[in-house]
Amino acid sequence: MPEQLVVIQRLLTWDTYIKIPFVCVRCGKCCREIGVRPLSSDVHRIAECLGIGERSFIDQYLGKIVSVDVYSDDDDTLYEKQWRPCPLLFFNTCSIYSDRPRWCRYFPREMSTDGEFGIGCPGIKQMRQVISAVGRGIPCIPVTDIPNGKKLDQRRWPRIWRKFMMANPTKEMIEAFAKVNDISREQDNESWELDNE
Repeated sequence: MPEQLVVIQRLLTWDTYIKIPFVCVRCGKCCREIGVRPLSSDVHRIAECLGIGERSFIDQYLGKIVSVDVYSDDDDTLYEKQWRPCPLLFFNTCSIYSDRPRWCRYFPREMSTDGEFGIGCPGIKQMRQVISAVGRGIPCIPVTDIPNGKKLDQRRWPRIWRKFMMANPTKEMIEAFAKVNDISREQDNESWELDNE
């Protein structure tokens, strides 16, 4: 399973790095509005989760084979039926979440050029608001990784935290932000408190 999706921003003025996490708000928009086609590498896992045989799963949920990628290490067969909306979504909850298709596991990593397939994903919107708030007044650029041995400048965290809180993040975003940036509840500075008192 992919680890927490984060966007890393380098704050140039301070030469420090910050991670902005993606937090799913479980609205179900991606499951209803983006067409997903499970791949052959997903079939056994999902069929087993549903308690049916692979052949029954393919017939009921996937249909005929459309193409086979013979160059793929994963033997990725593309099937006829596209899940839009996903037939396994019930009350905005994925009924096979731990065994969901690989493509679903990587959303929103594999996004279109508009950044969210035009579905208005609230998690991506929140992520963008945080990026904007944290970078306000400080030149920053997105980077793919934090250089080896480069420590986050802890002296800057109280100010970064205040900027982060200006985005009015959800409790889940606050907890994810603190976790990916190694900010603990035991920090001395009151402005770092997660309770937002």
